[in-house]
Amino acid sequence: MKKLTILTTLLALAGAPAGAQSPAVIKLLAGYQPGGGGDVVARALADALQAKLGATVIVENRPGAGGVIAAQALKNAPADGSTFLVTSDQLLIAPMTMKSANYDPLHDFVPVAGLNTFDICFVVNSAAVSAATLTDYLAQARKDPKIATYGIPALGSLPQFYGYVMGKTAGVALNAVPYRGAAPMVTDLVAGHLPAAMGPCREMMEQRKSGKLRFLATVQRLSWAPEVALFADSGVKLGPPSWVAVYAHAKVPADKLLAMQNAIRDVMQVPAFTDRMAAAGFVPRYVPGKELAVQAQEAATYWGAQIRESGFRPE
Repeated sequence: MKKLTILTTLLALAGAPAGAQSPAVIKLLAGYQPGGGGDVVARALADALQAKLGATVIVENRPGAGGVIAAQALKNAPADGSTFLVTSDQLLIAPMTMKSANYDPLHDFVPVAGLNTFDICFVVNSAAVSAATLTDYLAQARKDPKIATYGIPALGSLPQFYGYVMGKTAGVALNAVPYRGAAPMVTDLVAGHLPAAMGPCREMMEQRKSGKLRFLATVQRLSWAPEVALFADSGVKLGPPSWVAVYAHAKVPADKLLAMQNAIRDVMQVPAFTDRMAAAGFVPRYVPGKELAVQAQEAATYWGAQIRESGFRPE
């Protein structure tokens, strides 16, 4: 059977029957540690889909390598509509930053539906950095290399390249320090071992409330902190917010993809599901697969150019 491309699969969706039967057991692969933000989304989705489809829906955590282990598990899974992946847009750039990724996100997988957006924030230690705005920080960092260092959750993660674009735009040499996850990064930031960090806003909500951290910029307006400025306010254009979505193997039959897309669309109307995502710091936003495929292609092209320009070497 000739391998289906994503475009072929998505075009087939338009004419696929909506009554496809769901498997008795559906597996959601999640490249996150239990209890993390992405895991919260995956488990909320599993509960909502189980109620909607009348099938057993389980979450299988495959943490590690920035989501690559979970993506590889999807690539090797049967293409029968029984296994899906809950992932962030890190899926798109991992093959550009890791030699071991061994997948092509635009051809091996197909987007089923977007679930939400979330923000990356640039944050400083309130005691270590006096700047009240991103413009002030960049001006200070230009003169004081000690504060021109920022933590990132992982080497080759999107926050690293957010920082690269920010520094390039402002003409400031910024140094990224990689951590093994957001939790240890935030710990060092709060302790004053780091002057600044770039990472998911939701991971630092509580420390902001305590006054230990100051949020200088975010991509989109935060509902829980609307006073935080946007990167664009300082002339830094970082593209659209990051997202969490459901993906499938590219060879899954079109009728099964459509059935899952429609089920996700329906559960996105259920407050019990969207409220759980919002409480974890995400902004619920349903995006159909065809639209998400276009967004993914544009994001991969944009970030691919930034990664190459930065001189980053895959490891």
